[in-house]
Amino acid sequence: MNLPQRTAAALLGCAVLLVPAACSSGDDFCDVATDARTAISATGDQTMEEAATAWTEAGEQMESADAPEEIADAWDTMTATVVQVGEYFTSGTDQQKVSDATEAVLADEFMTARTAVYDYVDKTCES
Repeated sequence: MNLPQRTAAALLGCAVLLVPAACSSGDDFCDVATDARTAISATGDQTMEEAATAWTEAGEQMESADAPEEIADAWDTMTATVVQVGEYFTSGTDQQKVSDATEAVLADEFMTARTAVYDYVDKTCES
């Protein structure tokens, strides 16, 4: 990956610190949320192939977790976006991958869902 691509991937990684390290109604959810955040936040230091693997695996893990009812819709939106970004990273040119992924994580629907999950975690989870 050349420098401009790594810079673009780094910006994407900064934009998508998606899942707070937190707890909720189930241990599985807490573990998945923490693992997904770690995997996704490393995007800026990864090749496109590594990013594809990280996002795809995070999406699969997120799909396996049952979120608390209060944030289930927001979690589903976040999960769908992570899965979609994983798919973007597996096809197309590097420039198109970063462009599509950035657009997905900056979408209003995703940002609203992320905020809802963060608010829930801040109010209900132990640190």
